[in-house]
Amino acid sequence: MDDYQSAGIVLNGEFSPEFEIPNNTTPESICIAMESLRNLSDEAKHVISLIIDTPQELQNMMRFEFELTRVKEFLRLKGWKIETIRSAIKEIKSL
Repeated sequence: MDDYQSAGIVLNGEFSPEFEIPNNTTPESICIAMESLRNLSDEAKHVISLIIDTPQELQNMMRFEFELTRVKEFLRLKGWKIETIRSAIKEIKSL
């Protein structure tokens, strides 16, 4: 039996159908998680969107698997300050 069910999420105004939720997840815990995401800074939301929907340019920087270091490099190439990147990642990790 499958322990996950398909779901979707709207991030940056776009629907992403590739999102799985464990079957033992309650509606209340989903609401809490979604509220936590809504309260994130724009920078943290952008980092999450890069992880969920990785652009080809960032995929080309990856070696074998997803690497947070490459996300940081990608954001630096896009002009982000290192303090902003660290703050956004710290914010996401605090969830």
